[in-house]
Amino acid sequence: MITAASGMIAVVTLGLSAVLIELLKAEGLPSSRALEFGALLGIIQVSARAIDLMGGARWDAITTGLVSTTILASAMLLLIMSGGQSLAVAAFILLYGIGGGALAVVRATMPLVFYDKAEFAKASSHMALPLYVISAASPPILAEMLVRFGSRALLGLALLLSCAALACLTLLRDRRPRLIVTTERSEDQAESE
Repeated sequence: MITAASGMIAVVTLGLSAVLIELLKAEGLPSSRALEFGALLGIIQVSARAIDLMGGARWDAITTGLVSTTILASAMLLLIMSGGQSLAVAAFILLYGIGGGALAVVRATMPLVFYDKAEFAKASSHMALPLYVISAASPPILAEMLVRFGSRALLGLALLLSCAALACLTLLRDRRPRLIVTTERSEDQAESE
């Protein structure tokens, strides 16, 4: 399920980023405006680390993934309903950048929720090949889809994949190991018993 969620997230974030400017033009933006919005995406994605920092030690990768994937799905829905209006497209870029930037961290750290540090490398290596293939294949597939079926079909697929990834993350949240936090007082009580 980690690989499935990560793969769907990769298609929506990495694949869609590769065709973003053409997608925005297909949504009715002039080329110069689409280029301006596309150029902002990288800056927003890098600053998206703030989502992870807001959670601090209270949030794990699954929680950050749930929040970020919800933001990503909201961005797709907003662009579908925007009608190419510049303000709505700007909001889409902001939401898409924040969600996608935070999800880059989630994809890398999600296995740490389920595996200890010794098993992390092994688990990550098993997931790496499918994720590399998905990441490499998604831009040309999404580009072909945009050309053949148009922006609505592409956005619909991105929304569907975002929602499916959200469902996987919800199932993973319910399966993650519970952390047992002990205080000095409870340790002292255990020793006295």
